[in-house]
Amino acid sequence: MGAVASGGLAYEEMLAGRVRDRLWDMAGVTDKKMFGGRAFLPHGDMTVGVHGDDLIARISPDGMEGALAQPGYAPWT
Repeated sequence: MGAVASGGLAYEEMLAGRVRDRLWDMAGVTDKKMFGGRAFLPHGDMTVGVHGDDLIARISPDGMEGALAQPGYAPWT
């Protein structure tokens, strides 16, 4: 699947659909267009999203070093 353009902003709809399927039954989860992609917000706090072909996740400062040591992880800039 390719990226879907929406108002000049692109995101990978198939990946966003997979994330949505996993989170949608959780209470208080909404999704909205943000940062040129799709963000998922439990109780209004962005925790995970899709930007292009990338899955982006909010990681605590204490967990960042360990996450970046894993293959495929990189800071989102």
